Formats: sequence, C-alpha cells, structure tokens
Amino acid sequence: MKYRNYPSPFAITLLLLITSIAFGSYTGNQRHSEFDNEAITFNTSEEISPFDNTNGKLITICGTRRVSLQQVSLYHCIIFYPKGRFELQANKTSSDGRVSTLTDTWKLQKSRLRGQKNAHEGTITIRYDTINKSVSIGSEEYRIAKGNLFVVRWDEKGSVQAKQVLATLDECLDAEEVLGFYKKVLPDREIKKLKLM
Repeated sequence: MKYRNYPSPFAITLLLLITSIAFGSYTGNQRHSEFDNEAITFNTSEEISPFDNTNGKLITICGTRRVSLQQVSLYHCIIFYPKGRFELQANKTSSDGRVSTLTDTWKLQKSRLRGQKNAHEGTITIRYDTINKSVSIGSEEYRIAKGNLFVVRWDEKGSVQAKQVLATLDECLDAEEVLGFYKKVLPDREIKKLKLM
C-alpha cells in the first residue's frame, strides 16, 4: 500500500500565517503610499525676498512631509510689478492643512503730475493644493507635476500674466540659491539680471 505525504496541520498553519503577514504588509505599504499622496505637507512657511534692481520679489513657499518630516518647497514665484514708487506692499498667508493661500496686494505711485491717474494697484491670490498637487494663480490652475516655478508679470494697465516654468526645485533653499536656479533654467535676460536686496 502506498502512503501519500500530506502537509501537517502545523505546516499549513505556518504557511497561512506567512501569507497573511506578506499580504498585510503589501496592503499596508499601499495605504501608506496613498496617504502620503493625499496630503504630504503641513505647517507651510514663506520666504519673501525683494529685488534690488527692479520692482519685484521672489517668493518661496515651503512645507513639511507628514511622514518623514522632511522640509520641501511647494512652489517658487517671481513677481514683477510696473515701474513706480511703492505706497503699499503687503502679503497675507494662511493654510487650512490642505490649501496654502498667499494674497499679494500692492499700490505704487506712477507719476507726481496733478490731474493724472498716478497710481497702480493690484491684488493676486496664489493657492497651493496639497491633495490635487496644483497651484492656482488668479483664475488659472497649474499642475505641479510639470514644474513648481512661476513668473508673474503685472503690466501698466493692471493686467497680470503668469507663466509656469517647466522645471522643479523641491528643496527648501535660501533665496540666492533659488534665484540662481531660475537663472539656470530660464534664458530670459531680465531674469539673469536680477539681484536680491
């Protein structure tokens, strides 16, 4: 008579245990990754650096990864204003844990001649959405996957134009290093001449 060797109950139990641990580890890692992608940053902070040789400034918004607590930059933005003497320049930032909002308000004197409209003014709001991974400048929305550097220009009529630079700088660097990166990736002469105060 031939006898067949069947796995012992202990071997079956051990196999099931190993399988369940492996599956649980896989699904757990999957959930962990999804969690990171849902909201990777909090406690946003900003660095605002005016230029020395033109009406404008460099803005860097940083945050912290929830899991690794690593400092990362959400976006960088160069803003150019019309020529003139500033009468008002103010920034207001806020964050609700998902969206970081920066509101830039300014007013400058264009001419001292009486009887003429001698002031320019404007307000623009920039929002970073940690879940959608997007930046909104005014009414336009941009996907961060294409780049997190932006250039915003105000003209003499008070209109604003925003451009997304197809490059990414996700390190929280100081303003000089960020400006150096802009000069490296953009051939724009106006950008290359910029100097910080």
